[in-house]
Amino acid sequence: MKKTAFLGYLSFYSIVVSGQTNTEAIKGNVKDEKKQPIEFVNVLLLNAIDSSLVKGSITNKKGDFEIFNFPAGEYRIECSQIGFLKYYSDKFNSSSPLSFDNIILKENSNVLQEVEITNKRPFIELSEHITVNIC
Repeated sequence: MKKTAFLGYLSFYSIVVSGQTNTEAIKGNVKDEKKQPIEFVNVLLLNAIDSSLVKGSITNKKGDFEIFNFPAGEYRIECSQIGFLKYYSDKFNSSSPLSFDNIILKENSNVLQEVEITNKRPFIELSEHITVNIC
């Protein structure tokens, strides 16, 4: 009787666990506007409802990334890298095909309005004659 109960529990547990994770992976590729791969891009799997972080990855030298073993649900992908604008995918369901080929990050070109360079004379100055000039 105990053996049957244990096997029943084990079967139920394996069904629950297999129903909670997706055995598929999200795969994709990130490039710049010149179609060159971008290395070390932060790729985040975000919950579509509240934008909470579910999993994350970074791109390799070829700009490729993969995210494995995540719960079933609705998500968005966020890609970010210094010097580029953030990319957000449309909402998708984990049961749909999960391939994000050729994500293009656009350069973030912030133009400064004005630059002012000032130089102030120090309050105390030492000279070669070992005298102290106080301004």
